[in-house]
This record gives sequence, C-alpha cells and structure tokens, in this order.
Amino acid sequence: MRQEEAQLGRALDWVASLPLLGERELAGLLGVDERDARRLREELTRRGWVETVTPRSGGLHARPLAVVREGALSPLADRFGVDQVELRSAWPLGQAATLDRIARHEVVQSVNHLLAGLASQLRAAGDGRLETACSLPLSLPPDERWWPPGVEAHLKLRDGRECGTAFIAWDRAGAPDVHRRERVRQWFRPAARAHDAGELYGPTILVVCAGDRERHLWEQAVLRERDRAGDTPVEVLLATAADMHRDGPLHAAWQTPGSADSCHLQHWLEWRATAPTRDDGSEPLPMLPATDPPLRARLVARPYSNREGPSHRERAAALALTTDAPTRTVLEWTARHPWLTTEQLALLINDPPPAIERRLRGLVRRGVVRGVRVPDVDRDLWIATDEALRVLAAADQVPASRYRKLGAVTIPREVEGRPGEVELPRAFLHELGVNGTFTALAGLARHRGGRLAVWRNEAESTHTFGEPRGYRVRPDGSGVLELDRGRFPFLLEYDRGTLSRPQIRAKLLAYGRYYGADAWWEHFDGPPVTLWVCANYRAAQRVAREVSMFGGALPALVIRESELHTAPDRWAVVRPAVPHRPHGAPGRRRRRGHSLRSHVHLGEAEPGASSTRHQ
Repeated sequence: MRQEEAQLGRALDWVASLPLLGERELAGLLGVDERDARRLREELTRRGWVETVTPRSGGLHARPLAVVREGALSPLADRFGVDQVELRSAWPLGQAATLDRIARHEVVQSVNHLLAGLASQLRAAGDGRLETACSLPLSLPPDERWWPPGVEAHLKLRDGRECGTAFIAWDRAGAPDVHRRERVRQWFRPAARAHDAGELYGPTILVVCAGDRERHLWEQAVLRERDRAGDTPVEVLLATAADMHRDGPLHAAWQTPGSADSCHLQHWLEWRATAPTRDDGSEPLPMLPATDPPLRARLVARPYSNREGPSHRERAAALALTTDAPTRTVLEWTARHPWLTTEQLALLINDPPPAIERRLRGLVRRGVVRGVRVPDVDRDLWIATDEALRVLAAADQVPASRYRKLGAVTIPREVEGRPGEVELPRAFLHELGVNGTFTALAGLARHRGGRLAVWRNEAESTHTFGEPRGYRVRPDGSGVLELDRGRFPFLLEYDRGTLSRPQIRAKLLAYGRYYGADAWWEHFDGPPVTLWVCANYRAAQRVAREVSMFGGALPALVIRESELHTAPDRWAVVRPAVPHRPHGAPGRRRRRGHSLRSHVHLGEAEPGASSTRHQ
C-alpha cells in the first residue's frame, strides 16, 4: 500500500512538472506499463488532484492530457513545502500557465514525448537515469528567469554521483526564419555579458529542428553569433524531429554547429559531481473537494457567452481544444494566403467545397475568419482576424507582433470609421492573380498525379543573402511541385503587364546574384526555376526578351496566364531564348509551345527538395 502511494505521489510530481502529460509519456517517465499509468492518472483524477483535457487536433488519435487542477494548488504547495507564490514561480502551474500550454499543446506534447523517451532509453540501457525534468514556468518576470530565453524545458540526467543538465528548444516548421535567428541571438547575449563580467554562464541547449533545411539555418545562425560573441561557453546541439522519431533522444545523432561529427547525447553534456538526491517518499494523497468546474467546460462555455468576455489567453486555449485538424488546416491556409475563395481552398486542401464551407462557417462563429465581398467578385473571399494571428503565433511560439511585422500571417485592417469594412491591398488584383496562379498549379499537379506540396507567400519567399546580407530577391511567392518523379521548386513572378523594362531588368539582376551565390540552398535542396506568369502576350514577350539577355544563365520559364488556366497539361510557352539580331533587322517573331517537363527538366531534378512548410 505504501509503495502504491509513493508511486501515486511520483505520478503527481511528474504531472506538476510537465503539464499536458499523456498516459504513454507518464508510463515512460515512471517505468511502468501504460495501463498502470492510466490507472494512476484515473486515481489522481478521482482524488481531485488532476483533470484532463483532450485537444481535438489529434483526430482519431486524440488522447486525454493531464494537468493539475486549480483547486489542488494550495495542498500541492503544502506537499512541496512552499507557499503558492513560490509554487507558481518554480513550477509551470496556475491557470495562466495551463492556458498558455494548451494554446501551444503541439510543442508541449512533443517535448513531453522526448523526455519520456529519454527516460525509457536510459532505463533500458542501464546507463544513468532522468532525475528531473520540468517545463519552464513563464510566470516569472523576464529579468528573474534563470534559464535562456526561448527554451521549453530543463532536464537533469544522473549517472552515479554525476549530473548533466540541458535545456530543450523545439522548432516549429511554421516559424519564420527571422525568428530562429533571433532565438539564437537571445542565447548568446547573456553569455557575452557573463563572459565580459567573468561570471559563469554555460548552458547546453538541445534544438530539435523541424527538418534538414531548418537545421542548416540553425547551424548558420549559431556560427554567426559565435563569431560575434567570441569565446562563449554556450553549447548548442542540433538534431531533427525525424531523428527523434527514428532513434529517440538518447541515440539520435546530435551535432554541434560547424562540425561534421555527431555523437549520442551523453557525450555532449558537461557532467559535474553532485550529491545524489534521496526519495524519502511522501504522505498519502488525500481526497480533495471538487469545487471548481472542469477546465474544458469553462473554456468552451465562456468564449461564446454573452456575459463577461474571455481573455485572449482563454480564447486561444479554447480554440486549441475545440478545433480539429482539418479545420486547423483551413485556418492556416486562410491566414497565410488571404483572399482565397471556397473553391480555391477546396482545390488546395483537396477537400470537397461543402466541407470547406462548413469549416469556414465554424471558424467565422469562433471569430477567427471572416468572408469579404468586393466589387466584380461574386463570392466570398476569406481572410483571418486578429484572433487567428494570436492563435497561430501561440502555437508556433512566435510573438504576434513579429508574425504581423514579417507578414507570415496577413491580417487585413479595418477601414477607420467604417466597422466591418476592411482595407483592400494596394495591389489587390495582383494578389488575386497570384492566388489564381498557385491554384492553377495545384490543379496541374493534381492532374499529373501529384500535388502542390508547398506554397510560401511573398513575405515568406523574400530572401536576403550575401555578406552582410546586402542583396535581396522578393518573388510574389514560391513553392514546390510534387510530381511522380520528384519534388521541383520554383519562384513565382506574376506580371499583370504593369512591369516596365527597367523593373524587369532589376529583378533579373537580383536573380542573377541569387543563383550566382547559390543562395537558394536556405530554402531548397536544388536551384528553383523562376516561373514568370504574364497577364497577356505583350507582357510575356517583354519579359522573354529581357530574360534572353542573360543568355540562358537563369533557369526561367515565361508563360501567359490564359495558358496557365485553360491548358495546364501542355502550356504554350513563350520561348525565353529570343534570337539576337541588329536593331531594326527584319525577322519574324517566334513562338514555340513546350511542355512543363521540357522547361523544368523534370527528369534531371533531385527528388526530396526540402521546404519551410508542408501544406
């Protein structure tokens, strides 16, 4: 009986340290069977210490996740021997902390899964153990936090009388590249100050990157900051989420930036001799009165009531709990690519239009999406609201102001003095043309048995490069077509016939520097083709003549918009390589039709081009 109570106490300690803990993760941390973990969690729930929430985004695999009840904080503080103020500042507990973690539950669950896997692997190898792990409390003021900014959790491994510590930083695929670089800068700033003051500051930060492309970006950012800061003791180790799923955190190949060598996790940690901790057990957990309603009931009821309005934190948490994965996909598309129609969203997401319409109406009721009618367009154009910006920023752990500034999520502003009306972009027809182009590309890929795997908007596609990043290309969008023979990246330039020759030349010069510097590697595994889509034949000829001046040095494809929409299987391409002849010499204007395969060279492309975001 005493052993069962001790095990129940350890389960409570883990739920308090790692909120949103699933049964599978609790089993890995405790070293018990998953059925025993479920029994422990149910007993904690029966006694009033714990409650569960189940985010709908998990679909058929949605699992109940345990959190400490608000009414259990006072007896939990007595159990730990601290007051409630210290409890909320040392542990990730309290309503605000819980709501923040529900809003970004994907990251929280991923970190918990990593820590549980690490505990299981250490136990199976008989090579030390995971002594403690804690999701970092965010209630402390920034100047009182002892951990590096932008990390999610702290862990301590024990091997005999020695301990090794590290922090975990989880990378989201939807986060902008600028945000990744800023996180690295925040890690090295206090290190440089501590180094100048002769103080000790040497954290080890484990970065789980979204993919190989993101790992390259993290590596370059760390090397750049290391050169600026000089000899600082910050140790950053990189691995990908795929490495975690395949090998687990203990056996994954963690790599230090600037080195081709990779080792297992324990080889990188700095071990220090410490006295072992003692587990003296604990008093049996009493039954607590259920005085507060369940968290899910409070969150779901309040955002749509007509009484006191909920906070933004409550709304974000409620949306995270109640929005399923398909509806979340519709919200992502609408926020990152505004002014799409229902039919375009249906084609891009590959769902029937009635299903898309139903999900859009649900998002409208939640206040994160709205439909806009404009002159000469006989259907709703869908845009996201400020509430959607906060929800997506919380999920990707990016400040909402940074998301808005970078344009990764676009929220049209309301017209001042006219509630309900939104300002149309200055180049509104141009944006509609870009949307139509990408939708046609998606239809083309679908017709060939593939898909449009990636669509990045203008802000996400803008790329600065060179040292010190003095050059820039700004296409209207970029993406990756996934076809039967591989993945083929492209940059889109959409011309409604308004570009002058000097403007086209300036763009081509920028692309020449871009390809010459191989700057595309930050977004793709191979050089993308530059796809020029022109509104009419005259514009296409003007672009083609300017492209021909580069003598084939640029991988460019120039087509008319009408051919993109009416004959996607075989485009009538205006041939870029226009023969040179003296000014005024007689000659017949030449056109030639070519298939997409002949211009993009599908047979020569390398499969597996990486991307910033997979839709």
